[in-house]
Amino acid sequence: MSSTMSVVDCEYVGNEEVSVKLAGDKNLKEYREKGNLLALNRVLENSLKYKHPCFHDEKETRVIIVGALQEKYRVNKHSIVPYQELTFPVSLLKEIWFGPKADFERNRFSISNMLKNKLGEVHMRHIRFEKSELPYV
Repeated sequence: MSSTMSVVDCEYVGNEEVSVKLAGDKNLKEYREKGNLLALNRVLENSLKYKHPCFHDEKETRVIIVGALQEKYRVNKHSIVPYQELTFPVSLLKEIWFGPKADFERNRFSISNMLKNKLGEVHMRHIRFEKSELPYV
């Protein structure tokens, strides 16, 4: 099975509004009337663009991949970690945010150097590095 990638800006809506939007999705109607599982997949894909309004300031863009990807593995000091490599236009990358517990300076330095090596200095100028102060819940 091949995979497709789409880039969507999040829509910030409450739970009730998401329910209304998804209930009115023409793909859901097709699934209910014909049992078409591809239509149900499209409903699920559409649902990934919604996010709670309290996160509106993030102005998040999501990369949505539908289909199979080649899973790879890496080892850290505690376990074997699965991951998948993605290719996307570097112009999509505007900011990199680190959690409040991350070592911001060390991570910013490491990721910045990695991206400079892969992309070149010119492509790095538009990417901002930020540290979140929001606590974990």
